[in-house]
Amino acid sequence: MKKHIVKFAALAFVMSLFVTSCQKDAVEANDTQISGAQSSSETSGMVEDMGDEAEFRMAPNTPITGCPAISSAVPQGTFPNTITIDFGTGCTGQNGRLIAGKIIIEITGGYFTQGAVRTAHTDGLTVDGNSLEYTRTVTNMGLNASDQMYWTVEVSGTRTKAADGKTATWTASRVRTMIEGQATTEDMLDDTYEITGSGTGTCHMGKTFTSTITTPLIKRADCQWVVSGVEEITGEGRRGNRSLDFGDGTCDDKGTVTLSNGDTREITLHRPR
Repeated sequence: MKKHIVKFAALAFVMSLFVTSCQKDAVEANDTQISGAQSSSETSGMVEDMGDEAEFRMAPNTPITGCPAISSAVPQGTFPNTITIDFGTGCTGQNGRLIAGKIIIEITGGYFTQGAVRTAHTDGLTVDGNSLEYTRTVTNMGLNASDQMYWTVEVSGTRTKAADGKTATWTASRVRTMIEGQATTEDMLDDTYEITGSGTGTCHMGKTFTSTITTPLIKRADCQWVVSGVEEITGEGRRGNRSLDFGDGTCDDKGTVTLSNGDTREITLHRPR
């Protein structure tokens, strides 16, 4: 069970790599395409942080601290089930964020069960004072033609800033395929995922953008970063498209951005804040 939870959290983190593709220490500070996508990336990153938070709280080995309060419609491990994680008026999450409100997860079966679906939504959720509404659905699709297990992940979310009331949106469709580690049920460090898909959104400034994985991203469980793959970002702005190359398989926090004019910049990848 512990490995299943960690695997899910790893998948949640990987999905937030749209954030990484936008957070690049600002290729150009006045570039509306990049700054807009970077602003909206906070929404997708925060949704995925909350996905990690929910899985951490549901793990059987997580200490019970009194906040958040966790309840389930039937005993955990029984399906179908609905689990409610209630942060009340506010408590600190595992990632240091101040969280209030509820995350509610409807589960039809075990994470590694073909056809099992986990659908999470929020009820009055705020994160660091910012309102966050989202629906996130993870579906186990079983085995592909290469006998690799894969999941689809569908997300739509809206983040409203407490400071000015402006909103950003993010909608994404991803496919995550476990390409290594499926045979070992107790060792998560040998797990490797391939991620494909695309997303769209608007930033707090009202600019729209799209993000498309053009070469599958590769994420290893023993590395915080995506180690290879290419993502293309298109948005409103005067400088056209960007692509981000995550590297040659080396575990590091570096990537290469190629601008529409062919110029390249090495950037440092960041965990979403």
